[in-house]
Amino acid sequence: MSVDFYNHDSKESDCVNGFDPIYNTLFSFKNTVDDFYVKFLENDFVVVDLIIIIGSKKLKLGTAKLPLNKLIENDFSF
Repeated sequence: MSVDFYNHDSKESDCVNGFDPIYNTLFSFKNTVDDFYVKFLENDFVVVDLIIIIGSKKLKLGTAKLPLNKLIENDFSF
């Protein structure tokens, strides 16, 4: 998986295989909480790309946009 958040570089998890993969990747970012950042959390998304590797080729299976406003609303019922 690849994750895009705020104005940071894209981060990728380690490659895992199987029908029930376990991702033990932790991403951390240092952010200044100001009005611009709060607006970003209210209105924007974390973008996650799911990628499969077949042989030496990477193929993107899909993209998910996860709303960040749930984090500041204390509503985690995606």
